[in-house]
Amino acid sequence: MSIQDLQAEIIAINQEIAQLEDSVSLALVKKLLNLIELVVKENNTLLTERQQLRDEINRLKGEQGKPDIAR
Repeated sequence: MSIQDLQAEIIAINQEIAQLEDSVSLALVKKLLNLIELVVKENNTLLTERQQLRDEINRLKGEQGKPDIAR
């Protein structure tokens, strides 16, 4: 799933949240979204760290690491 897809989903979810009238449901949804945000951040951190470790292993083996390509 691309970042654009995620942003579109977030916008759709926020629109649906705005329609919630039950304060308990609204609080629960906000907590769940905060947890999802934390998990996504941690996942991104771990993916970056994993790639750095793979690059280091390859460097130690005498191979070249993954090239830095601007997106």
